[in-house]
Amino acid sequence: EPTGWAPLIETVSPSASAIGDTTPGDTTPEAGLLAPDTADGAVDDTEAEARREARDAALAHGTAVHRWLQLAVEGGAMPRGDGPAHAEAAAVFANPEHDAIFRPACGRVLCEAAVMAHLPRLGDGPERRLLGVVDLLRIDDGEIVVVDYKTNRVDATGLAPVVEHYRAQMKAYREALRACEPERPVRCLLLFTGLAGDRGPGRLVAVD
Repeated sequence: EPTGWAPLIETVSPSASAIGDTTPGDTTPEAGLLAPDTADGAVDDTEAEARREARDAALAHGTAVHRWLQLAVEGGAMPRGDGPAHAEAAAVFANPEHDAIFRPACGRVLCEAAVMAHLPRLGDGPERRLLGVVDLLRIDDGEIVVVDYKTNRVDATGLAPVVEHYRAQMKAYREALRACEPERPVRCLLLFTGLAGDRGPGRLVAVD
């Protein structure tokens, strides 16, 4: 990568053994896992507990998918495993449509890269600093590519508002990386692991 990036980008990857802490209990939340409302419209204890369980399951699944993809990219192959998170990550990683980000012909790929930068002031406002963690960062002579994995359970018809929700996050990454390398174009992509793309699992969506 370009000289001077070392203090701005560091790899903060968890150890490979950490995958074992996530996947054994990983489950994919079922749709509609909610109990009826009580007569007065309040959320009863059964429904509240079901929602907590669904949220916790979704978080566990998303964390596991991220870690499986990290291990696959860093090791050059998907490790053996089982469960829905492994199956989802393995299918996305194997899709040749994603070779340019998982298996690029040139440049360097960093997983779980911490991005730190001082950003320009907005008017008379205070100095801005950004610290974020990028799921995958590809750096080559032509451009910088930011890839953020999303495991949201959404279909293609509901994708637009989800992408809009993450636009501010991707804009912040772009600003930080441009502050580090102002002459290098920055391209931001969301990779929805639960959706199909043109050639198989995983849909890449560019965020302007």
